[in-house]
Amino acid sequence: MSEIDLSQVPSDTIAADGNPAIYEVWNHLATTFERGGEVDPVRFDSMMRGLRSVLMPRETALLDEPFDPSIAKIFAAVQAQTQARLQKILMDRKGYHVSRKNGGLR
Repeated sequence: MSEIDLSQVPSDTIAADGNPAIYEVWNHLATTFERGGEVDPVRFDSMMRGLRSVLMPRETALLDEPFDPSIAKIFAAVQAQTQARLQKILMDRKGYHVSRKNGGLR
């Protein structure tokens, strides 16, 4: 299987809209975690608020799903789960449909 380049903008104009902003946040989280860091909570909240205007309703629904109670109070785990959700969104926009349930991303 070939690698998927998440930075590449999808050819579908609807999916392409906002894709660079989503990738930027995903990449920032991924790079920070790879270096063993954690994004400042204020910066994290700001980045997430900034994404709201470029997300489709089902993508917003995925990001708004509650976190498992076992990780909800561990900020690094919330950031990691958010990164995973953003990766699903980026892959979905490229046509790699992650499991769908009731019209949402899972």
